[in-house]
Amino acid sequence: MPSILQSEKYSATKVSKITDTHVSTVWRWILHGVDGRKLRSVKIGGRRYVLAEDLEAFLADGTDTDETDASRPSREAQQAATELERAGF
Repeated sequence: MPSILQSEKYSATKVSKITDTHVSTVWRWILHGVDGRKLRSVKIGGRRYVLAEDLEAFLADGTDTDETDASRPSREAQQAATELERAGF
């Protein structure tokens, strides 16, 4: 593995352009994660970067689920179903 300084690295802004997402989404992936996994990043000289191989791994990990977001019920739908069930419907 090449050193971090020699590896291809991206800023959060660059990652947002690559993934066609908002930069705040990229920061959320880095700081809080999604579906129990975080986008790894490194801090160099006070700036945070995502290594190309970490971005590829993160994106690949998110595509191997059988259930897509579109097929998953929303939080509101799940809450409504729970309330209806409690009410006896």
